[in-house]
Amino acid sequence: MEDNLERREINRESNSLLWIISITSSIIFSFLMAWMWYSVDNEYNPNTSQLVSTNAAESDLIRKLKSSKDFANREFTYIPTGIYIQSLDFKNSSDVNITGYVWQKYKSDQIIESPGFLFPEQVDSGSAIEPRLIYTHPQGENTVYGWYFEATLRQTFNYRDYPLDHKTVWIRIWPSDFNHDAILIPALQDYQSTTPGVSFGLDQELVLGNWNINETFFNFRKVSYDTNFGIKDRNVSRTFPELYFNIVIKRKFLNSFVVHLIPVFTVLVFLYTIVLTSTKSRDKAEIFGFNVMGTVSINSALFFVVMLSHVHIRQKFPSEGIVYIEYFYLVMYGLMIAIIINTFLVTTNQSIFSRMISWQDNLIPKVAYWPFTTGTLSLITYICFF
Repeated sequence: MEDNLERREINRESNSLLWIISITSSIIFSFLMAWMWYSVDNEYNPNTSQLVSTNAAESDLIRKLKSSKDFANREFTYIPTGIYIQSLDFKNSSDVNITGYVWQKYKSDQIIESPGFLFPEQVDSGSAIEPRLIYTHPQGENTVYGWYFEATLRQTFNYRDYPLDHKTVWIRIWPSDFNHDAILIPALQDYQSTTPGVSFGLDQELVLGNWNINETFFNFRKVSYDTNFGIKDRNVSRTFPELYFNIVIKRKFLNSFVVHLIPVFTVLVFLYTIVLTSTKSRDKAEIFGFNVMGTVSINSALFFVVMLSHVHIRQKFPSEGIVYIEYFYLVMYGLMIAIIINTFLVTTNQSIFSRMISWQDNLIPKVAYWPFTTGTLSLITYICFF
């Protein structure tokens, strides 16, 4: 009798220790994952290639031109060009609709009848309009021409870090002179501030929905093409610096947390209740309604809910590989299968393995559920972002 009491006391103490380890490790993994989310969401360093002044832009342009034998000794006409964005809207995972103004400065003796720029990434969205002249303004020996535009630009974005992703919406601006006798340079002096980390060229009332702005900047990128476009004296392998206006944005984490992560953790809690109610005792099983078919039915209902949410994400990014948030769904699928197997082993309790798993009334799965889940998700987060 005393031996039985002593054995029960030892078991109670060992069980309490297992629960303490389980709770502590789960909290540590959860805080670790939250810290990694915060770190990734707030980590951004200004682009090192951005242009911060007109002199810096001209110096960078001259350096890039001299590095190309085709343009080193060629004379060009520089056209100061500025851009102001009034609206930006993601139509889908690759198309961005943008409206705003582009202004260019020409010598007053030049006759300008059409825009001196074009957007090579523009696609026909059905709602785009041709740039139209809004204003002209004499400025000493020059005249400023301001054009209003609406364009849908197609770009390739990386969504592997969704929903903790940062995006750079870049607007490549070509001169309308295809022979490259004219080069567009950013009119940086027309902005209040162009220092790194500052957003300029954007409407203060710009509505971005699920996005926040990190910064905007101009830069030149050397682009090469594998064709001479039918011009025989044009070198196929030559590269030419092209002007880009970049808008760096990041997704609002709170919105994504509410939309995706809260439902995920809710389903994880529901799955854990199934594990908690698992028991070898027939009396308890009748009270809880615990049996294999009941577990399968509940898992089927939860699987349907999870699958619909997963399919919605797949439809948003059909051309992307597995994005970060999808690993949460894969973990849930694995837990559902494991819970069904565990229920079968507990109810049969015939093999050595089933008796080992169902030790102390299925204690091991109960104390291991949250450490395993949070630890796995923390490891996935670390692999994806660090």
